[in-house]
Amino acid sequence: ANISGKTPDYIRDIASDIPVFLINGYLQDPRVNCVLADDFQAVYDITEELLFAEKKRILFLSNSQSYSARRKLQGYLDCLKAHGIETDGDLVLYSENSIYATRDMLFRRRNLSFDSVIATEDGLAIGAMKYAAVIGMRVPEEINVIGYNNSELAIGCSPELSSVDSRVEVLCKMAIDSLMSLLGGNPAPQKQLVKCHLVKRLTTDF
Repeated sequence: ANISGKTPDYIRDIASDIPVFLINGYLQDPRVNCVLADDFQAVYDITEELLFAEKKRILFLSNSQSYSARRKLQGYLDCLKAHGIETDGDLVLYSENSIYATRDMLFRRRNLSFDSVIATEDGLAIGAMKYAAVIGMRVPEEINVIGYNNSELAIGCSPELSSVDSRVEVLCKMAIDSLMSLLGGNPAPQKQLVKCHLVKRLTTDF
């Protein structure tokens, strides 16, 4: 959820009368129950895996300033810092969530050097793969690419995309179970995190 402007006050007003659950969004208010993927840890872990695989320049692609996207970026930044690597601002790029818009954006920056990509959406990752194909870089031999959400796009492209499964079904079930508990007069946690996992396919070689 992208919570900004007057939206938090609106949600708080509603939460004073009825139970409110946010799925993959966070609002710090004891009346608002939040169930969200642990995006920070997921991106921290895959950044670390790329570093262990001796990737030196990891490009981070995002299309949003949502809470989820900010947590993903923080995982990337904190992992680099933990490993003593100075962040290169040129390697943090934003694009609309479009395969060809991402490809073209990277082509305009074709002097930018990177050996791996972490994208906050599968479409962005596939855009990076399209760019790699244009400039003759082999995936995964010369560039590893990781997407996010493990969508149908991840298995509809070639090579099939390694992607983080944010476990949306688990998030929804947890929210429903917590809501039913709350309606039954029992307390529900204000914030619940669900661990994500990387589904490795053919765009990574670690």
